[in-house]
Amino acid sequence: MFAVILAAIAFAPTARPAQTSNAQPAPTQAQQLPAALDDAINAALTALPRARDLNTDQRKKAEDLLRDALSDDQAASEAVTRRQGFLDAALKAAPVEATTAVSGSDIGQSFADWRAKLPNDEDATSLANLLESERNQLGAAQASLRSLEDTLQKQTQRPDALRDELSEGRSQQAADTPSTSDAPRTLAAAMRLRAQAADRLQRCRIAELEAEQRTYEARIRALFAQRTAVRRSIDEHGQRVHWLENMVIDRYTSKVSDLVTELAAERDKLDAAGSAPVLRETAAENLALGQDLVATIKRISALRDLQSTYSSERADTEQAVKNTKARLDLGGVSEEVGALLLAERRKLKSLSVLNRELADTRNQLAQSKLAMIDLREQQDHLETWTARSPPHSHMRDSRRRSPVRCTTGSNACSLRAAISTRA
Repeated sequence: MFAVILAAIAFAPTARPAQTSNAQPAPTQAQQLPAALDDAINAALTALPRARDLNTDQRKKAEDLLRDALSDDQAASEAVTRRQGFLDAALKAAPVEATTAVSGSDIGQSFADWRAKLPNDEDATSLANLLESERNQLGAAQASLRSLEDTLQKQTQRPDALRDELSEGRSQQAADTPSTSDAPRTLAAAMRLRAQAADRLQRCRIAELEAEQRTYEARIRALFAQRTAVRRSIDEHGQRVHWLENMVIDRYTSKVSDLVTELAAERDKLDAAGSAPVLRETAAENLALGQDLVATIKRISALRDLQSTYSSERADTEQAVKNTKARLDLGGVSEEVGALLLAERRKLKSLSVLNRELADTRNQLAQSKLAMIDLREQQDHLETWTARSPPHSHMRDSRRRSPVRCTTGSNACSLRAAISTRA
């Protein structure tokens, strides 16, 4: 009785006969794929230890057959999921393409609206926070673009392999179900489940490949449309970052310039009043510190523009290398390819020029970092010296002395926090 029930479970998931034919028709889009067999296989595995018509070897063989059937059935279910993913991606392709067409006037108006919403207060803290947010979004968009480029590169090489896989899958014939006439009923049921799972895997795999081939063009168009949208996002956030960087630098430059003017007036006032030498020396050092700070800000601003230029050149070079590699992959190595490589090489800067520019940039960056370190040391030294110096009868009162020192420190600290990622 138990063997009869087990055999009935094995035949329940499908109405196809136990003996599979040698020639399997290629499934079409409207063809119903075989149902999953995992419930029947798991039920057979659960009942297998209680089967009385099997010896030890037969029980082990039946278990192996059922394990293999379960593995094939799971692989078939995964193929069905991937097939549905291809179909869903094709359905979503049209809306993605429709949303990528944006005119240049709309982009310009969007940037103008964004600028109109920027804070107008003199404090650069809110602008610095907004700048950090825009940089994060720009980095995320650049990472998304790299991922899309990798996906597109793989997909452009997919059609040939897809045709070969589909041709191989269609040419394969399902193995005949071994004869079960002499086998115990439980073992025969396991053999039939194994054959049905293998057949389901083949059919689902072919259906997956056909869906991938049928939706290839739509999915590629959707990927190109997504890449266009991401590139537009990169341009948008890059433009915002550049604008905010200029605004932050301008705000701090204005503040530091006003501070230098105040320090110069304080020094001239002390010199005219004939104050103590220690006060005049301190005022002169404060003024020199402010002037160095202004020069460092200008140098960092120039380096930032230089970095932007080099980043653009690097992107162009990387794109040229990718294009050359793609041509090589398509054309192979020949005399025509050699001429192509020479033409591509003429578009690039010479290596010696690039090395000189790189060395100069590194030197400038190192000098700017050393200058910032010197400024910090001078500031710490002045603050420590001022705190330890004895009071004088004709020194400025603390009410007038404190704002200059605090203003210098706060502006320097705020400036370093705002431009630390650019220096």
